[in-house]
Amino acid sequence: MRNKLIMKRFAIILLIPLIIIALLWSGVWFFASNFLVKNYLQNNVLNAKMGKIKNIEDEFQDKINCAQIKVKGFPFSFNIECENGQFIDGDKNFQLANLTIKYSFFSPLKAKIIAKSPLSYSNAFFASKQEFRWTNLTINIALNGWHLQNIKIKGEDFAYIDKLFGEYLILDAKNIDIFMANDGESSSTSNILNKIDITANIDEINFANFQIENAQLLLNAQITNLETDIRAWANNALIKKWQQNNGKLIISQFTGKEENKEFSVKGNIGLDENGYLSGALAINSNNIVELIAPNFPPDIQPIIFGSQNENGSYSQNINLRDGTIYSGLFPIGQLAPLL
Repeated sequence: MRNKLIMKRFAIILLIPLIIIALLWSGVWFFASNFLVKNYLQNNVLNAKMGKIKNIEDEFQDKINCAQIKVKGFPFSFNIECENGQFIDGDKNFQLANLTIKYSFFSPLKAKIIAKSPLSYSNAFFASKQEFRWTNLTINIALNGWHLQNIKIKGEDFAYIDKLFGEYLILDAKNIDIFMANDGESSSTSNILNKIDITANIDEINFANFQIENAQLLLNAQITNLETDIRAWANNALIKKWQQNNGKLIISQFTGKEENKEFSVKGNIGLDENGYLSGALAINSNNIVELIAPNFPPDIQPIIFGSQNENGSYSQNINLRDGTIYSGLFPIGQLAPLL
């Protein structure tokens, strides 16, 4: 009897510190969640913080709104949930049903973003209204210290719908997989430049306007000389630094295939000293030009689409210089600077 009493007291003594730790942890979690909501996640504070980060005082003021913001995930994670999010920029209006950012204490350098369908877009000036729908959309972000390690985007059952007059399905796709990985050696310094490898696969694409069914898109590319330290992104100078360091988007493979149609694109694109896109792309296609060419006058079709090869395919070189798009040697369009 005495031994049982001693064991009982011993168990109680062990439980007391555990209970105290649990209570303290609960207090810390709820304090932190309230602190996040009051100091960073309320709309007026969120807009001010983003404006400060962007170095433009009113850049985002009154543009980003959530009907309701919640912090969930007790006890070992923070799940920040924005219901009925809205972004308004002039005539453009974006509305998202739900966005959740999940962060776990056990994986402090990883975050998971889940977006719930639909995403609606309207433009009052052009009197347009579209909607994007999906069944699953997740974005996983991993860091190595302060440096971006990789981003994984996975989506299922996408549909792009015009809703100006009823509903008209423009295109849809079954699966979307995008993976971006830092292949450089991360550093604690904020001025290191790395390469980002990009692979993307979109399958079972249907695009009725161009008579495309069950098509597939594949992309293999690399972004060079990119600042991957996320602390350097806060001053809105990421693209500017990429330009100054002669960064390039190198497209080693961008292909689209359907049963009897296909195209391929290779080349590289960067930014010149004035902020214009600059580079060269080589384009080859089979049974694609025949679908698009009727939208252009016959006398300029060879300028835009290039010459036809003996096997029936088409080849063309697109060059970007000083804000002008050249098809071969002929200018066919203009681009605005990105900076």
